[in-house]
Amino acid sequence: MRYLSRGDFRAKFRAIEPSISANRRRRFVRFVQAAGAGTLFDRPNYVSTWKAHTKTQPAMFDRLQGSYADVEFELDAIRSRFTGGGGGSGDTCYLWLGGDGLSIDRMQHLIAQQSPKYLHSKPAVLPVLGLSPHGEYHVFHAGYRNYRGFVRVCATHLNNKQLVDDPLVSEYNPARFGIEIVMRAASEYLFDLCKTAGAESIDATDAFLAACERNVDMAWLVHFLYDFAYLWWDFKQAVRSNESKHLDMLWAEFVPLGRTTSANKTHYGVMAVMQVYYACALHPQLLHIYHGMRTLYTGGAPGTNTGWDMLPERVNLALKEDVTCQITRDLIQRRLQNHDLLKMTDAGLDAIVYESRSAARAKMKQMDADVALLRGLFVAKVGATWAAATRRNTESDLGIDSRLALPWEAVRKAHTTGPGGGEESVDQYVTRVVTRLAPWQLWRA
Repeated sequence: MRYLSRGDFRAKFRAIEPSISANRRRRFVRFVQAAGAGTLFDRPNYVSTWKAHTKTQPAMFDRLQGSYADVEFELDAIRSRFTGGGGGSGDTCYLWLGGDGLSIDRMQHLIAQQSPKYLHSKPAVLPVLGLSPHGEYHVFHAGYRNYRGFVRVCATHLNNKQLVDDPLVSEYNPARFGIEIVMRAASEYLFDLCKTAGAESIDATDAFLAACERNVDMAWLVHFLYDFAYLWWDFKQAVRSNESKHLDMLWAEFVPLGRTTSANKTHYGVMAVMQVYYACALHPQLLHIYHGMRTLYTGGAPGTNTGWDMLPERVNLALKEDVTCQITRDLIQRRLQNHDLLKMTDAGLDAIVYESRSAARAKMKQMDADVALLRGLFVAKVGATWAAATRRNTESDLGIDSRLALPWEAVRKAHTTGPGGGEESVDQYVTRVVTRLAPWQLWRA
């Protein structure tokens, strides 16, 4: 691990950190303009230069990621496959291990507690947090919880039953589509509003936001985009195009968003700090490899990279589809043994069947009618012109519950006195996390 400055590391998580603040302003302008041009949902034109070779491993029955003892057993079993005694060459120096939030959380604590075993002997374990669906969902979920007052009004207006108050990870896809409707409608409304007389230039972002905050409804709408929806969409697009360094900056931005009382992302805040830490501390040669394989190309159209956690999700789905009756452990193991062959066979058959057809393109479900309904609501309740939308107004005409904490103020508070006040600042929080989970790190003054 490289020497680091503790002060420089803490500064990466501040809202005023130059790369974070510049990116927030830049993407705000870019996404609003993309909505006006009808290209907000276009995938990045990225094609990976390599494709991962995957090999499905046997199941580890009676082991769960919630138990430290179980995760330690799993770590030891996986590491043993890369040593001479486990059938490997014994030459493996570093082993990147992916997982969902809970397994990575346990893994990081085990590495901190037993660093001579897991970090200073071969193969050293380097944890990789699953970015999609799990990481992406938790960025989404933090913002969703913070802005549920605004989301609730939009869902009621659309009679959308999928935008529930607190969607589980299993409800992510329908909730995600609902937020995409709200994001597009709010973005197009803002794009049109900027063309009305006297509108502040969207390029002057700080002045633009200050003017919007005069009207509580306009503040909810614009901060929904600025602090939540555009962060999540930026994250999602960065996963699709393997922008690994950009993802580290977005994890740093996520920390205060996830620390609010409403978001309550206690575990993912810790893991976000540690993701940024590894990106700073790794040797440059390891970092080059890490950034190159942060997300995985799984085949298909450009812009379809996904997280490491998607592969076991697909294996799990295959098991549920194929092992449906008289389920035994032996049957599960045999299906896993055949998984790689079946996957290759499926791909070969698809290539033959679809040989003369043009490549399939991803299509979104139709949302134009719902977008039009929400834009009509914003025009009627927030304002049809810049002057109307930025008038001084402290009572929500949209009907947002006035008892709810204003999320943009809660995020600002999370930087200084903590989400509830009188607690750790972001600087103190980051210092505590990295000191506890990277006890081997040598810090410069």
